[in-house]
Amino acid sequence: YYTRDDIIREILKLQLTDGGFSFYQDKTDPDMTGMTLQALAPYYNSEQEYTYEWKAAKKTVTKTVRQVVDESLATLSELQLSEGDYESWRTKNAESTVQVLVALTALGIDPLHDSRFIKDGHSLLDGIMKYQNDDGGFIHSEEYNPNNPTSLPDKSNTMASEQVLYAL
Repeated sequence: YYTRDDIIREILKLQLTDGGFSFYQDKTDPDMTGMTLQALAPYYNSEQEYTYEWKAAKKTVTKTVRQVVDESLATLSELQLSEGDYESWRTKNAESTVQVLVALTALGIDPLHDSRFIKDGHSLLDGIMKYQNDDGGFIHSEEYNPNNPTSLPDKSNTMASEQVLYAL
């Protein structure tokens, strides 16, 4: 029923004014932005312009996928932490960093050498590997979150380990 262009347009409408994407918030979430860029990656080199009502800015705009993605990449670069990882919902974690790394590779960007994604000498891979546990798996975060009881800082986490595995 919907065309590919309809779906792309609906995604573009959801860009936030700070450049990224989020599930609930009005500021960029690296997890959601990374996943959105993965979805848009196949259309990055298209010159097609999309005119749509930009929800966050409450105005009609015309942009290419490349313009939206480049704005999101600039925001993700700014949000990257000094150890190479990302924070989502006030928690530094492996999975958000994975989503950005996968987005970059889907866009043909080398996450180990692109200076936009190296902070204080730390790449995204460094940011991910700091979450590796002694058993070889990966923890979600170095901090315990009582709202997420499966994310123990001393035990490998299934979701974190799975996501790191597909990123690597």
